[in-house]
Amino acid sequence: VWGLNAGDQIYHFDTHAQNWNQIPGQLAQVAVGFDGAVWGLDTTHGIWRFNPISKVFEAVPGVLTSIAVGADGDVWGLNSGSIYHFNRVIQNWETVPGSLTRLAVGSGANVWGLDAVGDIFQFSSSSQSWVETPGTLAQIAAGRNGTVWGIDGSGEIYESTQTPEP
Repeated sequence: VWGLNAGDQIYHFDTHAQNWNQIPGQLAQVAVGFDGAVWGLDTTHGIWRFNPISKVFEAVPGVLTSIAVGADGDVWGLNSGSIYHFNRVIQNWETVPGSLTRLAVGSGANVWGLDAVGDIFQFSSSSQSWVETPGTLAQIAAGRNGTVWGIDGSGEIYESTQTPEP
Protein backbone atom coordinates (compact mmCIF):
# COMPACT_ATOMS: atom_id res chain seq x y z
CA VAL A 1 0.00 0.00 0.00
CA TRP A 2 1.31 3.42 -1.01
CA GLY A 3 -0.03 6.83 -0.06
CA LEU A 4 0.58 10.56 -0.22
CA ASN A 5 -0.18 13.11 2.46
CA ALA A 6 -1.40 16.69 1.95
CA GLY A 7 2.24 17.85 1.69
CA ASP A 8 2.91 15.43 -1.22
CA GLN A 9 5.14 13.29 0.99
CA ILE A 10 5.33 9.62 -0.03
CA TYR A 11 4.56 6.72 2.31
CA HIS A 12 4.75 2.95 1.91
CA PHE A 13 3.05 0.58 4.35
CA ASP A 14 5.35 -2.10 5.77
CA THR A 15 3.13 -5.15 6.29
CA HIS A 16 5.69 -6.90 8.50
CA ALA A 17 6.23 -3.99 10.90
CA GLN A 18 2.63 -2.77 10.48
CA ASN A 19 3.66 0.86 10.06
CA TRP A 20 4.11 3.53 7.42
CA ASN A 21 7.61 4.36 6.16
CA GLN A 22 8.30 7.70 4.55
CA ILE A 23 10.02 7.44 1.16
CA PRO A 24 12.25 10.32 -0.01
CA GLY A 25 10.67 12.70 -2.54
CA GLN A 26 7.34 14.35 -3.21
CA LEU A 27 4.56 13.27 -5.56
CA ALA A 28 1.14 14.63 -6.45
CA GLN A 29 -0.08 11.26 -7.80
CA VAL A 30 1.01 7.65 -7.23
CA ALA A 31 0.06 4.54 -9.24
CA VAL A 32 0.91 1.00 -8.19
CA GLY A 33 1.16 -2.23 -10.16
CA PHE A 34 2.85 -5.47 -9.13
CA ASP A 35 6.06 -6.30 -7.25
CA GLY A 36 7.58 -2.84 -6.97
CA ALA A 37 6.03 -1.34 -10.12
CA VAL A 38 5.29 2.04 -8.52
CA TRP A 39 5.11 5.20 -10.61
CA GLY A 40 4.22 8.78 -9.76
CA LEU A 41 3.87 12.33 -10.97
CA ASP A 42 5.11 15.43 -9.19
CA THR A 43 3.35 18.81 -9.09
CA THR A 44 5.07 19.88 -12.36
CA HIS A 45 3.86 16.65 -14.07
CA GLY A 46 7.35 15.13 -14.03
CA ILE A 47 7.37 11.33 -14.11
CA TRP A 48 8.99 9.19 -11.42
CA ARG A 49 9.52 5.42 -11.10
CA PHE A 50 10.33 3.67 -7.82
CA ASN A 51 13.53 1.65 -7.77
CA PRO A 52 12.85 -1.25 -5.36
CA ILE A 53 16.58 -1.93 -4.93
CA SER A 54 17.69 1.60 -3.97
CA LYS A 55 14.28 2.39 -2.40
CA VAL A 56 14.09 5.81 -4.09
CA PHE A 57 12.07 7.32 -6.92
CA GLU A 58 14.06 8.00 -10.10
CA ALA A 59 13.11 10.52 -12.78
CA VAL A 60 11.81 9.20 -16.10
CA PRO A 61 11.88 11.48 -19.18
CA GLY A 62 8.54 13.00 -20.16
CA VAL A 63 5.60 14.94 -18.79
CA LEU A 64 2.16 13.52 -17.96
CA THR A 65 -0.99 14.83 -16.33
CA SER A 66 -2.08 11.36 -15.18
CA ILE A 67 -0.54 7.91 -14.95
CA ALA A 68 -1.96 4.40 -14.47
CA VAL A 69 -0.23 1.07 -13.82
CA GLY A 70 -1.74 -2.36 -14.38
CA ALA A 71 -1.39 -5.36 -12.11
CA ASP A 72 1.19 -6.74 -14.56
CA GLY A 73 3.25 -3.53 -14.47
CA ASP A 74 1.93 -2.16 -17.78
CA VAL A 75 2.15 1.67 -17.63
CA TRP A 76 0.00 4.22 -19.47
CA GLY A 77 -0.26 7.99 -19.21
CA LEU A 78 -2.13 11.03 -20.46
CA ASN A 79 -1.04 14.58 -21.22
CA SER A 80 -3.56 17.11 -22.56
CA GLY A 81 -5.64 14.31 -24.07
CA SER A 82 -2.67 12.60 -25.75
CA ILE A 83 -2.14 8.96 -24.80
CA TYR A 84 1.20 7.36 -23.99
CA HIS A 85 2.26 3.77 -23.30
CA PHE A 86 5.58 2.91 -21.66
CA ASN A 87 7.51 0.42 -23.75
CA ARG A 88 9.51 -1.71 -21.31
CA VAL A 89 11.79 -3.03 -24.05
CA ILE A 90 13.08 0.39 -25.13
CA GLN A 91 12.42 2.02 -21.73
CA ASN A 92 10.61 4.97 -23.28
CA TRP A 93 7.13 6.34 -23.96
CA GLU A 94 5.32 5.65 -27.23
CA THR A 95 2.42 7.76 -28.44
CA VAL A 96 -0.84 5.86 -28.92
CA PRO A 97 -3.38 7.35 -31.36
CA GLY A 98 -6.53 8.77 -29.77
CA SER A 99 -7.58 11.37 -27.23
CA LEU A 100 -8.71 10.56 -23.67
CA THR A 101 -9.27 12.45 -20.44
CA ARG A 102 -9.38 9.42 -18.11
CA LEU A 103 -7.49 6.15 -18.19
CA ALA A 104 -7.83 2.85 -16.30
CA VAL A 105 -5.36 -0.04 -16.53
CA GLY A 106 -6.15 -3.40 -14.98
CA SER A 107 -3.43 -5.12 -17.01
CA GLY A 108 -1.91 -4.77 -20.46
CA ALA A 109 -4.93 -6.72 -21.75
CA ASN A 110 -7.51 -4.60 -19.90
CA VAL A 111 -6.96 -0.91 -20.71
CA TRP A 112 -9.91 1.50 -20.79
CA GLY A 113 -10.43 5.21 -21.21
CA LEU A 114 -12.97 8.00 -21.37
CA ASP A 115 -12.93 10.91 -23.78
CA ALA A 116 -13.92 14.50 -23.01
CA VAL A 117 -17.66 13.75 -23.26
CA GLY A 118 -17.49 10.47 -21.31
CA ASP A 119 -17.56 8.07 -24.25
CA ILE A 120 -16.02 4.71 -23.28
CA PHE A 121 -13.11 3.11 -25.13
CA GLN A 122 -11.21 -0.17 -24.69
CA PHE A 123 -7.72 -0.62 -26.11
CA SER A 124 -7.42 -3.61 -28.42
CA SER A 125 -3.90 -5.00 -28.19
CA SER A 126 -4.48 -7.07 -31.34
CA SER A 127 -5.43 -4.08 -33.54
CA GLN A 128 -3.46 -1.52 -31.48
CA SER A 129 -6.46 0.80 -31.52
CA TRP A 130 -9.27 2.07 -29.29
CA VAL A 131 -12.67 0.40 -29.69
CA GLU A 132 -15.70 2.41 -28.56
CA THR A 133 -18.15 0.73 -26.18
CA PRO A 134 -21.77 1.93 -25.88
CA GLY A 135 -22.55 4.28 -23.01
CA THR A 136 -21.01 7.22 -21.19
CA LEU A 137 -19.28 7.41 -17.82
CA ALA A 138 -17.73 10.05 -15.57
CA GLN A 139 -15.20 7.66 -13.98
CA ILE A 140 -13.77 4.26 -14.88
CA ALA A 141 -11.63 1.60 -13.17
CA ALA A 142 -10.28 -1.69 -14.49
CA GLY A 143 -9.19 -4.91 -12.80
CA ARG A 144 -6.58 -7.45 -13.81
CA ASN A 145 -9.23 -10.13 -14.39
CA GLY A 146 -11.13 -8.17 -17.05
CA THR A 147 -13.58 -6.50 -14.68
CA VAL A 148 -14.45 -2.88 -15.46
CA TRP A 149 -16.28 -0.55 -13.11
CA GLY A 150 -17.73 2.82 -13.94
CA ILE A 151 -19.74 5.67 -12.48
CA ASP A 152 -21.99 7.74 -14.73
CA GLY A 153 -22.86 11.43 -14.41
CA SER A 154 -25.80 10.62 -12.11
CA GLY A 155 -23.66 8.62 -9.69
CA GLU A 156 -24.98 5.24 -10.86
CA ILE A 157 -22.42 2.41 -10.61
CA TYR A 158 -21.86 -0.11 -13.41
CA GLU A 159 -19.81 -3.29 -13.65
CA SER A 160 -18.80 -5.32 -16.68
CA THR A 161 -16.87 -8.55 -16.68
CA GLN A 162 -15.22 -9.91 -19.77
CA THR A 163 -12.26 -12.06 -20.66
CA PRO A 164 -9.14 -9.94 -21.20
CA GLU A 165 -7.49 -10.10 -24.60
CA PRO A 166 -4.51 -12.46 -24.84
